[in-house]
Amino acid sequence: MLDHWYIQAKATFPQRDPYLTHFISRAAAGLFFGTLTVVGSIAVPATANAEQADDVVTIQQVSSGRYLDAWNDGTHDYNVVTRPKQGDTSQQWRIDWDDSGTGTGTVRQVSSNRYLDAHEIESLDYRVVTRPGQNNPTQLWRIQSIGGGKYTIQQASSNRYLDAHEIADKDFGAVTRPAQNNPTQQFVLVVVGH
Repeated sequence: MLDHWYIQAKATFPQRDPYLTHFISRAAAGLFFGTLTVVGSIAVPATANAEQADDVVTIQQVSSGRYLDAWNDGTHDYNVVTRPKQGDTSQQWRIDWDDSGTGTGTVRQVSSNRYLDAHEIESLDYRVVTRPGQNNPTQLWRIQSIGGGKYTIQQASSNRYLDAHEIADKDFGAVTRPAQNNPTQQFVLVVVGH
């Protein structure tokens, strides 16, 4: 079945790479342009090219309904948090898929151009932050569909999953945690551009 999709997509949609590794990365993540929370609202991905990032998405935590956002100043260590929907670029994230075909890539906040990263230290509560590009595995994330329009987002270096506190005392801060298979680690990603 995948061979049929590959041949059909290769013939129909010109790609930057002839082997469609970016198409396959999106397919591995189950993420296509126009993906919505309802199953079946899938359109084909737009053409990827060297000058254009693959996908711009909003990331909404299933359990809280809040959207991934980040502080834009150093006084809060550029902590990533969840907030109610604001409809601006602070809640839009650019996924630059790698060429592995595994649904892995970097995730950058559109408004700040800073990369999603996470502390790997318990005393810092494994907080998720944004950082300038560092070209290391702490800024690589695996995005995998779990069905029903939901995704998990796993840090490649630690194998821990994106999660977020659901209380104001913790500023609704994003953290990484071991797999818990619950809605705090499930997200709805909606492609809003490229």
